[in-house]
Amino acid sequence: ARDILNAIRDQVPVVGVPAGVKIHSGVYGITPKAAGQVVKQLVTGELVSLRSQEVRDIDEEAFRNGQVKSRYYGEMLVPKEHQYIQATKSSGKEVESL
Repeated sequence: ARDILNAIRDQVPVVGVPAGVKIHSGVYGITPKAAGQVVKQLVTGELVSLRSQEVRDIDEEAFRNGQVKSRYYGEMLVPKEHQYIQATKSSGKEVESL
């Protein structure tokens, strides 16, 4: 998603196809089939409503330091279809006592 964001920003609606890796961004279908269904609806004119969703990815520097958290990179337009598109995942809240 980061590479696509760098290329098109928020000029064109996107739907990412999940490929079995940890996904943090809210621009992917919940399954490959769901992503295909969204594209089909876009092509046939059934979907017209779009929303801006965060593009997030693992914070590689934090990961090298033993922390797993995501980093915000920007936003892209996605179809407003909650039943087909994943929600953005955020890092857990850090608690000092743990």
